[in-house]
Amino acid sequence: MFGKVRSTRGQNQDYLGMVFDFSTGTTLKISMNMMIEEILNETEIGSITVLTPANDNLYKIDVTSPTLSEEEKAHFYSTVAKLYYVAKRIRPDILLPVSFRATNPAVSNLSKSVRIRRYLNGSRDLVLQLKGDSLQYLCLYLCNFWSS
Repeated sequence: MFGKVRSTRGQNQDYLGMVFDFSTGTTLKISMNMMIEEILNETEIGSITVLTPANDNLYKIDVTSPTLSEEEKAHFYSTVAKLYYVAKRIRPDILLPVSFRATNPAVSNLSKSVRIRRYLNGSRDLVLQLKGDSLQYLCLYLCNFWSS
């Protein structure tokens, strides 16, 4: 009914777009480089990078800004969902700007999106690191139930 249970062993484990790297002794590194690359490749942002994902107008909502077209809205929500996925798992540094960007699918929010992606472009090598005295006895139990 659910298929065969698989078990993998080794220093690197892939799960839901995250790579768990146990190779550095007492530090677990979790990265999502493929998802970040996918986000960056969706639109041309060039090689420009910024030091922070937020700018001065992060909290400002321009109520006069025109709403995006249906096609642009679909792309907008897709990008927001991908950014949320990355932010909630390994990049809490982008969570606040992504949250504010998601509030309004308007033209004024497109520049905020570009800034977040430029920040990711310059910080793509940042990973979530979990440190402890020992990773020897770390067990990870994952279960996926898909309803049909």
